[in-house]
Amino acid sequence: MNTLFDTHSHLYDEKYQEDREDILSECTQKLKGWINVGADLKSSIACKSISENHPSSYFSSGIHPHDAKDHSFEELQQVFDLLDHKQCIASGEMGLDFFYDFSPRDIQKEIFKEQLKIAKQKNMPCIIHVREAFEDFYKVIDEVAYYNGVIHCFTGSLNDAKEITQRGFYAGFGGLLTFKNTQDIRDAFMMIPDNKILLETDSPYMAPVPKRGKRNLPYYVEHINLKMAELKNISPQEMMNQTYQNAKNLFSIN
Repeated sequence: MNTLFDTHSHLYDEKYQEDREDILSECTQKLKGWINVGADLKSSIACKSISENHPSSYFSSGIHPHDAKDHSFEELQQVFDLLDHKQCIASGEMGLDFFYDFSPRDIQKEIFKEQLKIAKQKNMPCIIHVREAFEDFYKVIDEVAYYNGVIHCFTGSLNDAKEITQRGFYAGFGGLLTFKNTQDIRDAFMMIPDNKILLETDSPYMAPVPKRGKRNLPYYVEHINLKMAELKNISPQEMMNQTYQNAKNLFSIN
């Protein structure tokens, strides 16, 4: 039984402009389901629209750290309002990115904290982006004291893998897990408990081997599942069943 579930995609992206409906149809056939992840108000609204027309598609609403500097209070409130939609199952993508620093760090932390507070009020899981910012991430998350969510595209150290799981977070792994030069990611993956691992593609970015260099697609998650199963020394069916159950647990999917 196919239980492949992609917990992180961006199918509103312009890279799908020419064939989006065809890809959505393929996703419906090849996946148990997937989550379109909003990165700002416009994309969160686009995610909602896709989910309303494709029952297997869920969505999240949030402000990515790259876009934190560009949102007014009114826009932030509209992002929060989308969290009440029946197909919206998470808040985010939110977090901190000190690698690119596209938004000032103080603004990143402020917008991240506000989203965490609302998610806590609504008891919604968070989809969290952390890049070269784990020290500040722990400070913000511990201040708000809300530990319900996934660190998507996990790139932390072995110690970070320990820290997030001790706090109760899930870890999302995608195409990076399959690249030759990412043994550190595989080492961290092996430290995450099986019941805290999520499959993701982050489409259209970081397509897994053997699709590396191409536009990523949600159903390429099968290649990531194969690598996970190989590393864990279990069958691909066992791996996909485990990660689907994990997704259901975190996102309260029926």
